[in-house]
Amino acid sequence: MTLRRFSFIYSICLMCIFSALLIGYRYYFEYPQILQRIVMLQTRELHAVDIMIDQQLQQLAISNYDYAVWDESYEFIQYPTRAFITENFLDDTFTSLKIDGAIFVGKNKKIQWDRGFDYVEKRALSVEPLDVVTAEIVNITYPTSSQTDAVPQKMGFISTNYGPVMFASSQLRQSDRSGQQVGMLLFIRKVRLSLIHQLADFSQLSITQGDINAQQNIDHIPDISAPIGDAAFSLTRQRVIKDITGKAIIILNIRHINNDPPPFFNHTLQIILVVLITIPFILQWIVNLMFIRPITIGITNIVNMIYRGELTPLKGESNILEIQKLITSFNQLVNIVNQQKEDLEVLALKDALTGIANRRAFENHLSLSWSLTQRNALPLAIVMVDIDFFKHYNDNLGHQAGDAAIQQVATTLSQHLVRNDDMVARYGGEEFAIILINTDISHVQSMMSRLLLAVRHLAISHPGSSVSSHLTISLGAAVTTQFECTSVDELLLHADQALYQAKSAGRNNAMLWGS
Repeated sequence: MTLRRFSFIYSICLMCIFSALLIGYRYYFEYPQILQRIVMLQTRELHAVDIMIDQQLQQLAISNYDYAVWDESYEFIQYPTRAFITENFLDDTFTSLKIDGAIFVGKNKKIQWDRGFDYVEKRALSVEPLDVVTAEIVNITYPTSSQTDAVPQKMGFISTNYGPVMFASSQLRQSDRSGQQVGMLLFIRKVRLSLIHQLADFSQLSITQGDINAQQNIDHIPDISAPIGDAAFSLTRQRVIKDITGKAIIILNIRHINNDPPPFFNHTLQIILVVLITIPFILQWIVNLMFIRPITIGITNIVNMIYRGELTPLKGESNILEIQKLITSFNQLVNIVNQQKEDLEVLALKDALTGIANRRAFENHLSLSWSLTQRNALPLAIVMVDIDFFKHYNDNLGHQAGDAAIQQVATTLSQHLVRNDDMVARYGGEEFAIILINTDISHVQSMMSRLLLAVRHLAISHPGSSVSSHLTISLGAAVTTQFECTSVDELLLHADQALYQAKSAGRNNAMLWGS
């Protein structure tokens, strides 16, 4: 064998060995890591679908809770009147709440009142074909809870003759969450194609709804909330949405449209193979600099994100187009998820009509304020505000004028609260609630006087009022220094009782509990 031949064979063998090593490295190590990162992105996309579904259910549950935990609903289930339905469950009510059915169920689990209205097609809808009035469905959707201080709620999906529907139910309570178990209020919303489109837009996935038939075996299809786990990389998946009994009622055909893996034999790999023929000893440095290092840094950052439970954009750049595209796409997804999370947090605590805090935000702030004042031995005051004869105002001037009046009153109340720890919130309907921390009785009385005067100065004409030609308010307040207060619920109750006293005294005035 000649040296040239030996050199040629040696060069061929060396080239094959290094080529095989490089190809083997990409096949067994680098490419699986890339696919693993894509699978992690796909997991987050699927989780975004689950978040969106939960958000839809939460929004339905919030609307249901607001109507169920209400003095008028609590009174209606015990003493039904046509006026309550006419005033509170108009066609516009179904449209604004985006519901297709509302059902009042008594404590004996018998239907007291029901109505269906397709809020998209603006037409009456028979509730009977929904199968929601059967004893079995009523039992399934009837909320119960072992917590004595919480209003029992349920939400989820059920199957009907109209197809799958979302539901939310709450036991009926008075506005201050007190009262006995007298029944429940059930809201229903049909699952439409628009929901599938919202899921696709929110998660940046291609999603279509599949058909379910009796002969089809779908037990192997995971639930939408199930993680991908150790499943192999795939651009298409199926997930199911189950009803409250655990039965699959919706199949989602999912395609990941932004997760195409880079080609195995890309241009970079071809160049490296050519380089390996002449400069095999540079392989380790090139691979480490261009491949291993950015992937390791990215994986380390993602692992740290998982450990912290917080998504942050990946830092650094890569000279490899596919890896840089993956980093850029991941960072864009992180920004989208974080922004959506912030938006959801704001929407969950803000009243849509007035822009001030809603009842949920009020209850959260009241709980924190109670803990703060109890820990530091500070006084705490609650002021309940109610617009006088607001029903007559709506009857005379219409609901749009009523909404405008509520907005003006809310703005006026907000302008008079200058301390960061104080809060004004829309408590429900025409009622507002104010929290004042570290304040004495004289300040509370002065504040109520200023609020009475400020609303009068709005000079909003009120033809239905028997106390004034303009819109007025009544206020009731309770301060922890006035009595031995043992709980925040007791403080709230006394403030509500003071408001009742103000109304009983002729309205257009303010009362302080215990004075």
